Amino acid sequence: MSTASLQLTRLDAECKELVEVAKTTLEKHFAVGRHHVACALKTKTGRIYPGIQLDCAGFDTCAEPIAIAGACLAGDDALRLIVALLKNPETGKVDVINPCGNCLQHFLVFAPHIEVLTQTAQGLRRLRLQELLPYPYGK
Repeated sequence: MSTASLQLTRLDAECKELVEVAKTTLEKHFAVGRHHVACALKTKTGRIYPGIQLDCAGFDTCAEPIAIAGACLAGDDALRLIVALLKNPETGKVDVINPCGNCLQHFLVFAPHIEVLTQTAQGLRRLRLQELLPYPYGK
């Protein structure tokens, strides 16, 4: 799995660290039809919580809520920064992916000040939740 496609050279050390944790999690748990997305979540304490997506016959659970649950269960719920990676099972290419609407809603509830490493037209950028979800549901 090459990180060259992830264009890590322009990222700060914190983002690179999270990408590496997510990449390692994906390498360890990748299985076609089960786990093709992994994430890494950093809290204000500096701890990093990995997450892996659970593909379950169309009732998937994204990697991000799993990482959020891990942090909350540890009592470490001041969530700061998150990144998710997708491995294409046909090509093996790994890319940073943007959070889905359900994950954005989880961030809104559990981490309204979180930053997300996301893919933009200008390449990878670290964006605040408010930039990704300017008109949130339920606010």
